[in-house]
Amino acid sequence: MLRIALRHFHEGCIMDNTRFNILMVGTEAVPLAKEGGVADVLGSLPKELATLGHQVRLFLPRYGTIDVARWSLKPTGLTLAIPMSGSNHSVSVLQTSLPDSPVTVYLLDNEEFFGRHQRIYLGLDQRDEQRRFLLFCRGLLEALPGLGFVPDIFHLNDWQTAPCAAYLRTSHGYLLRQGMARIVYSVHNLQYQGRWDPSILDEAGLDRAQVFNPPGLE
Repeated sequence: MLRIALRHFHEGCIMDNTRFNILMVGTEAVPLAKEGGVADVLGSLPKELATLGHQVRLFLPRYGTIDVARWSLKPTGLTLAIPMSGSNHSVSVLQTSLPDSPVTVYLLDNEEFFGRHQRIYLGLDQRDEQRRFLLFCRGLLEALPGLGFVPDIFHLNDWQTAPCAAYLRTSHGYLLRQGMARIVYSVHNLQYQGRWDPSILDEAGLDRAQVFNPPGLE
């Protein structure tokens, strides 16, 4: 099914000679990190899109299991202070490539939320897990201008990356370039829906009145 969809997508692009800058955002990708099926998709789909001529980048958290030396992680020089829950959290961005491909992988590094943990999903208090991925989403979006990559398509995967869409439709709308960029959201397992208490939006710096409504996140 994936290959059929890619072929139709590619045929449409060929007709108007279009090549896209595609940013894929997720929590895991083989061979760097795997706990569920989404890792297989994000370890292969970016490569397939790149072979079709698109410029593809992948953004992941840098968990403690992703060894800097083993995966030849290089600093991009970007360090940012991301506000979350009333405090600023320092994040940096590392980069490498998916093996045997031209796909650049960016990894958001923060010791407290990701680096000191040896698992992808911690099974902690739900609110703590939400904070981790809110920081990931906001951090990667704020890092993008400094990375020099301007996406035409943001491909978000599963609930952990869904806050990117809320940020892109509100405080970080400038990244959509006045509606020229598009957001694609894929759900890989409906069992995991990431249902949140709306009060977490205040900690995330999102205007609850603006986003928690029937057309939005409610």
